[in-house]
Amino acid sequence: MQPASRNVLLIGNYRPTLSAVRSLGRAGHRLVMGCERIGAFAERSRHVAERWDHPELTDPDEFGPALLAFLESRPDIDALFPVSGLAIMRVCEVFERLPPRLAVAMPHPRLVELCDHKTKLLDVAESLGIPYPPYALVDDMPALKAAAVRLGTPLVVKAAFAERRLGGEKALILRDEAAFARALPDWPGIGTLLVQRYAEGPRHNLHFVAKDGRLLRCLDSISLRTQRPNGSGLTVESVCVRTPPHLRAWCARMIGRMGYTGIGCLQFLVDPKDGAAAFLEINPRMAAGYGIAQHGGLDMPRLALDLATGVPVAERPDDEDGYRIGDRYAWTEGDIAGLKLALKRGEVGPFAALAWAGRILKSAFRADAHASWRRDDPRPTLAILARSLGLAGRTPPAAE
Repeated sequence: MQPASRNVLLIGNYRPTLSAVRSLGRAGHRLVMGCERIGAFAERSRHVAERWDHPELTDPDEFGPALLAFLESRPDIDALFPVSGLAIMRVCEVFERLPPRLAVAMPHPRLVELCDHKTKLLDVAESLGIPYPPYALVDDMPALKAAAVRLGTPLVVKAAFAERRLGGEKALILRDEAAFARALPDWPGIGTLLVQRYAEGPRHNLHFVAKDGRLLRCLDSISLRTQRPNGSGLTVESVCVRTPPHLRAWCARMIGRMGYTGIGCLQFLVDPKDGAAAFLEINPRMAAGYGIAQHGGLDMPRLALDLATGVPVAERPDDEDGYRIGDRYAWTEGDIAGLKLALKRGEVGPFAALAWAGRILKSAFRADAHASWRRDDPRPTLAILARSLGLAGRTPPAAE
């Protein structure tokens, strides 16, 4: 049965949004793209019928009422798809006041809260016997220093709650006491921090679809490089791989315990020396580097909308024969922005910068899929290029 065509409002205009727009547009839906002052240019896609200019997502007092008023004025919109983590957070805040007619393509706010509170997820992992790095929660500088001594370096320090940055970074990787002293001379003042022992190895991103705690689809991609020299931050190069059976089994057990319905990305670090895995987190949305999974054959935007609107989704968690295993993905704009930021901060010297530039070129030319470029939908990429050249407004920081 062909799903009915719907009028879909998308909010949270950033990198994976372009994949969502193209997926839903090809499926025949009419799309309204929410836009802030600085957008990711998904609204330039040929699949977008109109744009809605709204207050900044960082301003909940303005955005929530604006969203409710817009939906009240547009009874033709019958589906809402918040794409970014901040957009999902804003929708959760007004979830109970959304029009009853509206299908909302996101996990229930209960699940979002569980995923956004990192240590609650670690409690779930512990109850299922899934390994994770030892951690501590700290609320002041003495507790932070005590945790560092107890856990030992190398350490990862990040906000305990989603969508908060630590010195502009998603996480700080501190490999010794000197690095700790340089990065955190004072308490950062962003609330509770999560301090974890650093786990070695590449990041496995299990892009999944689930309903009522059943794993319906799963595709793994490995982050080969990020836009930060220390390996934290956002993926700029990745590859589709077959999901290791034990990681898939752990994924199925976690979403089963949570009663998960929706799309998401569960992350592990796997040490290449001994294969030891460590659970990191679950993002209750498409990951920032989701483009590799879309190219690989897992159409999460369409499946998310199907789940929200009651369209049956077949259960095929172990069927990877149809996926493009081995294909590679590049986010060249983010790679260049990361290099520029590292040079500005003095984190890389001239020879390291030249090597990084070489990796950017190699990654771009060997990629099977790019974050924005498609020959049949070039306008978003051209707009991004214009922004990078300073011809279309301010360029967002590399971590955005």
